[in-house]
Amino acid sequence: MKYLILILLFSLSASIQAYQHLHSSPADTWPKDSLERYQTAKAFIPIAITNQGENMSYYLEVNNQPVTDVFILQDGESVSLDVPIQLKDKQGGQLFKVCSVSLADISGARICSNVELFNLYASEPI
Repeated sequence: MKYLILILLFSLSASIQAYQHLHSSPADTWPKDSLERYQTAKAFIPIAITNQGENMSYYLEVNNQPVTDVFILQDGESVSLDVPIQLKDKQGGQLFKVCSVSLADISGARICSNVELFNLYASEPI
């Protein structure tokens, strides 16, 4: 019984490691009237990822689609990235879900920011 409990605790600790990362984006705090929300057709959303724990593999997604290759961060390492976004040629707000995904041996974690951008030079009316 003791061995079963130890094996269970060990497997749980391995899965928890995937959740030890931080994801932040200035876009989370952009006010409704901020000019940073208004972009040209090719836009970028800045994010920062900090790894907390053992070496971890990551990749980035936009609207549940991968936009980067897998990369590895060391313990305590941080990276700031500009995630590329392609705005549609229309006026009005466009919503994007930008996620950092960490991958461990048997599990993973996704931390996301919801961002609304506006195309300044849209030729199509709303």
